[in-house]
Amino acid sequence: MRDELVRSLQARTAAAAAGDPGPVLADEALVEAERLQEFIFDGTQLDLEVLQAVGVLHSARWGLLGDQAGYSPRAATVLLRLLYLLDRNGVPEGLWPLFDQDLSPGEAGRCHDLAMAIAELASVSGKPDIYPLAVGWLRLAVDTWGDTDDERRLIALATLADLTKRTYFASLEPEWLDQAIEVLRQVRESVDTVPLSLNLAEMLHRRFDITGDHEPLTEEIALLRAASQSTELDDQARTEAQIRLASALLGAGERSEAMSMTRRLLDGPADRATGVHWHNLSVALSNHNVRTGEPLADAIESSRRAVTFEGTPATCEWRAHLAMLLARAGDLDDAVTAARMAMAECPPDSGHRQTVVHSAGLVLFLRYRQFGVPAELDEAIVLLRTVQVSLQLGAALRERYALSPDLATLTEAIQVYRRILGELPRTHDHWPQTQANLSVALVAHYRHTDDEESLAEAVDLARNAVAGTPAGHTDLGLRLMNLGAALGADYERTEDPATLREELEVGRRAVAIASPGTWARQRLLANLGATLFRLGQVTDDPAAFTEAVDVTREAIAATPAGDPNVAFSLLNHAVALIAASEYLQALRVAQAAAGIELAAPSVRLRACRVWGQVAAVSELWDEAAAGFGQGVRLLPLVAPRNLRSTDIQGVLSKMDAVHVNAAASAIWADDPDSALELLEQGRGILSAYELDSRTELTDLRAKSPKLADEMTEVLAALDVQGELSTDQRHALQSRWTSVLGRIRELKNFEHFLEPPSIKDFVAAAEDGPVITVNVSEFHCAALVLTTKGVQVVPLGDLSLEDLETRVPAFLEALRLTGAGDLVEQMDAQAYVRETLSWLWNAVTGPILDALGYPPEADELPRVWWSPTGLLNFLPLHAAGDGDQCALDRVVSSYTPSIRALIRSRSRPPTEKTGVLAVAVSPGEVKLPAAHAEAESLVRMHNATPLFDENATHENVLKALPAAPWAHFACHAHNDPATPGQSRLLLHDRPLRVPEISRLRMADAELAYLSACSTASGTTVLADEAIHIVSAFQLAGYRHVVGTLWSIQDTTATSLADGFYTGLDQGMSPARSLHTVVRRLRQERPLMASDWAGHIHVGP
Repeated sequence: MRDELVRSLQARTAAAAAGDPGPVLADEALVEAERLQEFIFDGTQLDLEVLQAVGVLHSARWGLLGDQAGYSPRAATVLLRLLYLLDRNGVPEGLWPLFDQDLSPGEAGRCHDLAMAIAELASVSGKPDIYPLAVGWLRLAVDTWGDTDDERRLIALATLADLTKRTYFASLEPEWLDQAIEVLRQVRESVDTVPLSLNLAEMLHRRFDITGDHEPLTEEIALLRAASQSTELDDQARTEAQIRLASALLGAGERSEAMSMTRRLLDGPADRATGVHWHNLSVALSNHNVRTGEPLADAIESSRRAVTFEGTPATCEWRAHLAMLLARAGDLDDAVTAARMAMAECPPDSGHRQTVVHSAGLVLFLRYRQFGVPAELDEAIVLLRTVQVSLQLGAALRERYALSPDLATLTEAIQVYRRILGELPRTHDHWPQTQANLSVALVAHYRHTDDEESLAEAVDLARNAVAGTPAGHTDLGLRLMNLGAALGADYERTEDPATLREELEVGRRAVAIASPGTWARQRLLANLGATLFRLGQVTDDPAAFTEAVDVTREAIAATPAGDPNVAFSLLNHAVALIAASEYLQALRVAQAAAGIELAAPSVRLRACRVWGQVAAVSELWDEAAAGFGQGVRLLPLVAPRNLRSTDIQGVLSKMDAVHVNAAASAIWADDPDSALELLEQGRGILSAYELDSRTELTDLRAKSPKLADEMTEVLAALDVQGELSTDQRHALQSRWTSVLGRIRELKNFEHFLEPPSIKDFVAAAEDGPVITVNVSEFHCAALVLTTKGVQVVPLGDLSLEDLETRVPAFLEALRLTGAGDLVEQMDAQAYVRETLSWLWNAVTGPILDALGYPPEADELPRVWWSPTGLLNFLPLHAAGDGDQCALDRVVSSYTPSIRALIRSRSRPPTEKTGVLAVAVSPGEVKLPAAHAEAESLVRMHNATPLFDENATHENVLKALPAAPWAHFACHAHNDPATPGQSRLLLHDRPLRVPEISRLRMADAELAYLSACSTASGTTVLADEAIHIVSAFQLAGYRHVVGTLWSIQDTTATSLADGFYTGLDQGMSPARSLHTVVRRLRQERPLMASDWAGHIHVGP
């Protein structure tokens, strides 16, 4: 490219010399010249041919166009003068006299002229990497003149100092700074002027900033002392020297003299110094505050003086600095105003833009921390993302994660910190802080994912951050706090007493160095209290509990009034009071923490659990119901709908049955209606987000089609699993809140999308009772919903502890029925039957007796089972002991929640016909009977077949909308660890739960899932009913038949044939399944695993 451009420019100038100016005057000529200039310097030497081609072109254009040439004549002059000095034959001879008149005499003079020409080229071309070449020629000139006081040498030496400074500022390489300092010292040996002293002082201060070495700072202070007393300076220059001296004294730790001088300066007029000097003083005072914690008043006043100098390009950055100071001082309203003003006056292409935007983002982040307005946090993150490297972005993302635990947000924060560590030298001031911040994020990652590698790295990083922080640093306490948090998480994992002792030691050390009245001290005290509580639990030492109470009380007292972070201290204080047996006081403290509306929802929920727990243990059931009940109402804030479903599952898995405890407490408080309402509100949250919005949108559309469309749009966007960024989800959540608020302003829509009440539930019991079985550590009972209301049936022989033993054993027995040898299989079947017997006596029998349902009625009544917790894994419908069995008393169906049943009932049966039969068994384990099962449907109901290689993911999804009935005879995989990944195994790729649940099937009627464990979820999230059956229900199927465990291939076929025969005889899906299951029980009474696993879900 270089050679082509050279030839092109040479041809253009040749044409002009021959009388054709067109090629030189063409716009393309300037474009080519600009591109060719990129080749002027290759890093070591100048390209003379390029210089000549570009210079002659510019000269020719200037001669033809004059002022209309499109550039200054300086461009041509600079290039041609340099070329003339290097090779005069490359310059048109007519221009020689122009350059001859400016030549310096002698070899030293030529070197000087070359240096000046090269420096000017660097300036004109915007190529600062050329400066070192100029420095080299100028050094040669100085050396050639020798050790003489010749005026030319002194001027050259001063110029050399200026060029080395320019080279340093262009490269920021310390070696050039050292050269600049050395040259300035040489100049001062010959000519000691105040301006030279000030120049040298500036360079020495930069050396101190880079190295932290006080030797150059000491020299700088001496120079500035002399300058500030010099009579050579006018009042303004002297004031500016004094400002620089005060800043240097602060850096040297000479606090008394520095502050005395600062106050004298601030007592004087503002116009005695320029804006940049007041700004630099403010920066020095700000850094002094960071090191010592002294007040920021002087720094703020100095910064206010700086921003009075309006109209300079740097004013916006000075105002951004003022905004930061105001925020640190707690004046957050004025800080935000200043930050927004700084952004408004800073052009988008300004070199100050990054600093200004970063400051605005940080100020908004600090304001969020104080007042908890999520929109300000979102805006802060958007602004901080525009900055190349920002520790504060990582912190803001961590805060967003704490507010709404989206793993993608936390992952981004970790990536931010890793990127910063990858770009910073280990000696950088921010290195320990970044390590500390990454440690905090990795501890959160461990708690979210149980990734032990994240925790191990977090502990190492926290240790390194503390080790890299000098004693007396204001952040040491916070870094010790981070180390304590990592050690605390590690102790929870290992229960190693040595780790707990180290955590306690670190906590005490952090508190000891924390400044009184700071946010850090309050948090450190709260954390120390939690550590002391754990110590008391391990050692059973009352002194530890007593100290925990005292320390957490001090943390509360140290928190400023109105600070929502006090909730964390109150929570820890309540826990400590429990350990000290101060139950009533603990209850009140936890209640206070739960009531702080601006506190983190997760902290408030934990406080509600403590409140309810203490009240329940004390048998204060009204209080317990209130505490747990408030916790239930906080669940939508802790797990908001804008989170990805996997993150909502992660949050809910740690909620520790707050809803069942709320229901149990309300039952003890003789309020069964509230018990059922709380239980419904606290379970099936993911499906409720879907069901409630779909159901109520129909009514809304009749009232306000526009709002209905807007809400539909938001819901549809939120439903795009995994395809939205975190920012998009948070923006949608804000829009959701806004739209919801406007909807609730409509008449009769005041309670739109609020949880249903007991009067809404009654409709679900029109065709038979809905039996919700609540399992809690405080009480086990059935809440039987009928058209007359809610009846409580106590279940005294049922306990949570018993279930925690029986359910794992039952699941293992089911595994052995198909995997063990003959003896193991028979023993396993015996255990299955024994479990059904226990289930009858403890649960199903007492409930049916209370309902008064006798065995063998002419037409068995319908009931709907809605178990909670681990009961979801047991077949309530098949429970029986001897000649007493639920199958002989009622026709059973299941529902994951009452609202799900109401929705199924709200849709009439479709009049459309059509059956889809899917039969496929990819992999090594084949299902020989699956084809026979599906082929029977093809014969009996003219079903559309999708068998084997035709049963692809795409084909199935295309065929489902056209078939109100869908039958799947295939393998299924239930994923207990991540239930959202449970799936039906098709020919090419699986059909997963999220894909199924997002279907919108207007005419879907029946889904028969002849596959293993399609109605089985996870023990941790049992009440969320995240499994394949519920996914089909969410997709719109009124009736779904599935299995609680694995079923033999031939048994599944027999059941399916009997089920469809019953449908052909006019039976409902529930009665048809009930009939075939009873028949199979009669045929195989000892093989309960064959007939007890199929269930019906729906109306």
